[in-house]
Amino acid sequence: MKKHIKHILLLLACLGLTACDDFILTDGRTLARGYVTDSLTGQPVAGARLLLFTCNASVVFFGDRCRTILDTAVTDANGYYQFKFRDQRRTNYAVGISIYRKGDAFVPLDIYDQPNPDAEIVQEELYRVTEGKKNQFNFLVKSLKTVSADLRINSPAYKRFIINSRYDLIDFKAPATSRDTTVYLKALPLEPIGVYGIPDDNSFSRLLLEKRVPADAADTIRMEFAF
Repeated sequence: MKKHIKHILLLLACLGLTACDDFILTDGRTLARGYVTDSLTGQPVAGARLLLFTCNASVVFFGDRCRTILDTAVTDANGYYQFKFRDQRRTNYAVGISIYRKGDAFVPLDIYDQPNPDAEIVQEELYRVTEGKKNQFNFLVKSLKTVSADLRINSPAYKRFIINSRYDLIDFKAPATSRDTTVYLKALPLEPIGVYGIPDDNSFSRLLLEKRVPADAADTIRMEFAF
């Protein structure tokens, strides 16, 4: 009886303390929730896909342990998501956010490697879930923009050109008549776009020009490249 009274008193005390919020979940389930926000505009991101993983404790590195997707969630209009589940597998859990492939709207903020266009890759930094409690994990993302690249070509020595960002690549032949053309590709604000020239089919490409994408909130950003 005394134990029950202690638990009731602890619960009542926690109701008035934000720090005790983790202890209010009493139905035996685990809650993982949070918000996804655009780092440039500060606005909530709707439609972001969150992943709940089960993790193999026998693997040394935490990120490598968590490769089995248990559930998915999509953020609402306020950028909010949540997972609520019971710990039935006696395992560890983690929450991550998808890297969206070419043509999608946004990507996680701290991605350093070129994504594989043929496979969905998960953000390397996963958040470890504490079972039986409320967990809050917020994600910052950058909006993937469409860049309208106006090319002013003054380099007759090159037969082919490549223009690329970390998330897109356009390979095209030099125009036969007009030396001006426009191509469209996906890129992140403040990250570089490079233009490369290739003299012939057996040659390596050479960097001709590199420019950074402006920090613009518009969905389509116009840039000019003269080379």
